[in-house]
Amino acid sequence: MFYPSSCFYHEKFQSLPFDNVILNSNSFSHSKKVGKVICTKVDNNALLGLFKRLNITVTDLVIMRDGCIEGGNYECCASNTFLGKVVGIQDSAFNVYYCHCSSGNFNLPAQIETIEVPEYLQLLRSFSNPMNQQQGFKISPKKFEKREFQLGHIKVGLIRESITCMLSLGIVPMFPKKENG
Repeated sequence: MFYPSSCFYHEKFQSLPFDNVILNSNSFSHSKKVGKVICTKVDNNALLGLFKRLNITVTDLVIMRDGCIEGGNYECCASNTFLGKVVGIQDSAFNVYYCHCSSGNFNLPAQIETIEVPEYLQLLRSFSNPMNQQQGFKISPKKFEKREFQLGHIKVGLIRESITCMLSLGIVPMFPKKENG
């Protein structure tokens, strides 16, 4: 289970029905592991990159009071932007539970179904000061063929309508501005 921009650690989290529980928050003084709970103090996007590099699969993503309203986070974790990154690193379906007001009309390359909210979320809610009632969705990523090509020292990969660049020499190229737009 991954809880980005989470609440503080509590011993009761050891009873959650997961092999590993990852709490990520700037409120932690340092990263540490306590039993099966891993408390990290890392940017949410950097942590997703680490999941990708280590082939860590998220089965449940819990989003409550994630900083998009009160200013503790620069990106709403229940947005298409963040969830699109999660979809991009997942090979299998995962569940998302969040307390935002939206209806779950995500624009993601995935099949999205409404699901029941599990009882264990009550434990997390009691420590998180949620905004509204929790909603649940099962997100099943669609598979798209990735196409790659080389532009000088830059390796470019295209998946669906997104673009990823892998720099072989670690340099960031400057692209000239197009004339007339």
